[in-house]
Amino acid sequence: MGDVKESSDRSYCLQCHLKWILFESGPDHENSIVPEPLIWNVIIHGYGRYGNVRRAEDIRSQMVASSVIPNVYTYNALIYAYINVGNFIEAHSLKKKMLLHGILPDSVTFNLLIGAACNFGDIDLALRLHGDMLRIGCEPDTITYTELLRCCCVSHKMREANWLFGMIRRSGIKLDHVPFLLLMKRYWGMRELDKAFELYQEWLMTKDI
Repeated sequence: MGDVKESSDRSYCLQCHLKWILFESGPDHENSIVPEPLIWNVIIHGYGRYGNVRRAEDIRSQMVASSVIPNVYTYNALIYAYINVGNFIEAHSLKKKMLLHGILPDSVTFNLLIGAACNFGDIDLALRLHGDMLRIGCEPDTITYTELLRCCCVSHKMREANWLFGMIRRSGIKLDHVPFLLLMKRYWGMRELDKAFELYQEWLMTKDI
């Protein structure tokens, strides 16, 4: 009950803050201050963080009505909001809307969607999103590959996991221990101890670079 009240209080504070910005110079829109996109995006993210998707969408509508064009950060905040309440379908549809409006998704967009697809157990969709990412020239990062590797290992898709691990090696991304640990744990569970040990040795060499 306390969490619900805290969420409600924070949402109310965000709403009041936006109204104060909009009408600081007077109640009429001619003299009011129109916030920069950053302000709108922070408020949208705030509502999304506390699960109030309806208010997040309302703020986006007010943003457009104030002739402020939503940007990639706006859409990322909304995607996060929908994922936060478990509505992956709507979150995924926002990527298509971004492209229709000429806004290219960035690594944050894809990482949010890939992470959500993995959490829902849809590795095929996660891999398709990775393919979409590459097609538009968006570079995957450590977060992208770690999420995909985790999902492949949990789904017992080791062929895909090894393919991804090869891509990480070729990409030049500096690896931490997590990708190695994911693969080692899976191989250990499969009783393929030689492969697990090979990865351990490779990790030791990478760690010393």
